[in-house]
Amino acid sequence: MQTVSTFKRTELLNKLPDRTDYSDDLTLTNIKLKCTTGIAYRFYDEFPPDLITQNTDDSCTLSVCLPIDHWLYGFILPLGTEVEILEPETLKKGIIDFAEKIAAHHKKV
Repeated sequence: MQTVSTFKRTELLNKLPDRTDYSDDLTLTNIKLKCTTGIAYRFYDEFPPDLITQNTDDSCTLSVCLPIDHWLYGFILPLGTEVEILEPETLKKGIIDFAEKIAAHHKKV
């Protein structure tokens, strides 16, 4: 017997943790990412629409407050050259450093 569940996407998105849900030792940072229209769905899959701005060139900008952690790196890296980190500079540098480590690792193999 197959079970089918239905849900409303907006209800799930509204359950995203609030800033007050984070412990005191977790630092949140204002993040601003810009993506091409071809992968804009990735922003909409993960974040509420009110955090996403449609730009005049059909790209999208995501403005969100998140910790800079493995989840964020794991979200950004697969987007490759279809995403641009607008803010903060520390995140941009972190992604560059990590990508260089990945490249160096694979050059050795």
